[in-house]
Parts: sequence; C-alpha cells; structure tokens
Amino acid sequence: MGSACDLADLTVAKYGAGRKYDWILSSHNFEHLPDPIRFLRQCAAVLGGQGTLRMAVPDKRFCFDHFRPISDVSEWLEAFHGRRTKPTIYQAFREEAHRSTLGEDGRWTPVWKTLDFYRAWFGPDGHVPEGYIDTHCWAFTPESFELLLHDVRAFGLVPLRIARISEPQGLEFFVDLCPADVENARSDDDYFSTRETLLRRCLAAEGLQAARARVRRPPASAPRGIPGKVVREVTRVARQMAALGSRRG
Repeated sequence: MGSACDLADLTVAKYGAGRKYDWILSSHNFEHLPDPIRFLRQCAAVLGGQGTLRMAVPDKRFCFDHFRPISDVSEWLEAFHGRRTKPTIYQAFREEAHRSTLGEDGRWTPVWKTLDFYRAWFGPDGHVPEGYIDTHCWAFTPESFELLLHDVRAFGLVPLRIARISEPQGLEFFVDLCPADVENARSDDDYFSTRETLLRRCLAAEGLQAARARVRRPPASAPRGIPGKVVREVTRVARQMAALGSRRG
C-alpha cells in the first residue's frame, strides 16, 4: 500500500522493473492527490505503449466545489517542485471556504464556515491540525483539465496526451490519457495559439455555471460496504467506454 503518486515506485518494488499495464483506472481520486504531475508521470512510467489511463473526475460546477475557482498550472508546479506528499492546510481551508450544497430547489447554496475554520485553525486561540487532511486539492472543468495537460506536456513534464475527454455527465467527466512524447518540438507560436484557444474555452465553460446551476438531486441510498462500492464504481466507469468514443478527442 502507498500513495497513488508513487504508483510506479510501488509497482517496481512489488513486481520488479519492466512490468507494464494496459489500463490504469482512477475514479474520483485525481482531485485529492497532493501532486498531480508526479501521479501522471508515475502512470506514464508503467503504461504500455498502447495503454490507457482512464479517469473519472468531478466537474467543479456540478458538485460542492460549485463556487470554487478552477485550479491553475502554477499551483500544480508549486506542488511538484515542492515534492508535496499531502494536502496543505490552506487547500483544506480553500475547500471549506467555497463549499456549497444542492438545495431542494435545485440551486447550489453556500454552506461556508470560513470564519469558524479560520478561528479554529489560524485565530489567536487556534491550532492547525496535524496529520493528513483529505480534501479536494484541485477543481476542474473538462476545459480546464485540457488546458493543464496542454501546459505540463509542453513543459516536458508529462509524457501523456488526451485521447478522449467527455462532456460533463452528471457531476463528472471522463478522460482517457495515452503515452505520447512531450511537446518540446512544437513551436512557441503553436503552443501559445492553442493555449489561448483553451483559455477562451475555459472562460466560456465558466459561463455555463449559471445556466446549468439547476441539476436534479439524486435519490438518497443506504450506505453500503466498501468492497461492493468498489465493484460498482469500476463497473460504472467501464460503461463510459462506449460513450467516450462519440465524444471529442
């Protein structure tokens, strides 16, 4: 057992060097990782030439991150170059400062406890919690995810390309990443031209936030055991394979 950010290292330790995989599945895991660049590099190291990393990622517009700004590549770089191994207390605070809930009227309503958390953690009588605090370290839309991958691949950091990415389906979107060369060979003009297009698409996607703020609340269900939940999650994500074929590449 260990961190997903150390996937390749853990694989080598258990199975030896040279083991490659056709599929890696990451479902609602990526947004929690303290170092996304390291995770992607580790996945690339153990994927076969025709392998695929498939991810189910929450779209921040349609979950409790609704009011939260999208994550920026500078934040990823800070985590990567700082060799971050756990979320920061400030990332945990950011989640609470933007948290919302879906009301009975179908609208997202703030449930912020910003003052409570500030006083408890940073105030005169506060105490910063120790240990690992699980949180959404990052917030994405499909468009912002595509922009992030465009940047880190162009920087020579991540040898993966987006093979397919879906539109939002419920509260999530799906991404297929495949091995590819980094994009150092591309001209600067090409990089900046594509980046501008992606940035404009991010802005347009943010405009959908108000237009698509009403979503149907899913019916409540009884809690179930972890093994069954894992099986259902893998089955659910696998069913998206056919749907992805009709989405944009």
